[in-house]
Amino acid sequence: MGVWLRRLRAALGNAVTWAVGWAPVGLGLGMYWGSGIPGVPFWRYAFGMALSTAFAGFIAGGSFALVLGVVERRRTLADLKVSRIALWGAAGGMAYPVVSFLVSGFGGINLGIGFFLAILGITGVLGAGCSAGSLLLARRAERLELQTGAPDELEAGSSP
Repeated sequence: MGVWLRRLRAALGNAVTWAVGWAPVGLGLGMYWGSGIPGVPFWRYAFGMALSTAFAGFIAGGSFALVLGVVERRRTLADLKVSRIALWGAAGGMAYPVVSFLVSGFGGINLGIGFFLAILGITGVLGAGCSAGSLLLARRAERLELQTGAPDELEAGSSP
């Protein structure tokens, strides 16, 4: 498999993982913020918030993986610092709300700067946590692979 195809597959896997991780946070926020909105069914707001947060996580996770693959491509997992990766993740997490805010004409619906800053903080923390967790899981997988001696891919013509 080509290098770029492997990177794309890894970015897609990272995007899906982040989306799954962010959705429960969105559900919780939707349950909290949607409980007092008159005329909007509680479940609709909560699930809508979960879906939109999962979408933001998908975009943030995929873009984080692609940017990391380009910027840090010459480093091994051992060379990467968790704090630096967490900063990349926080930036990736906050990028989607900022772009959405700018595209919508500085807010579109006037939700207020406090709400926007809360969303920025939440997505920044989620991005930092997911990126640091991704690095730690990748390091663990690499250690386990070295211990067991399992090959990355089967050689052509061999059977499992």
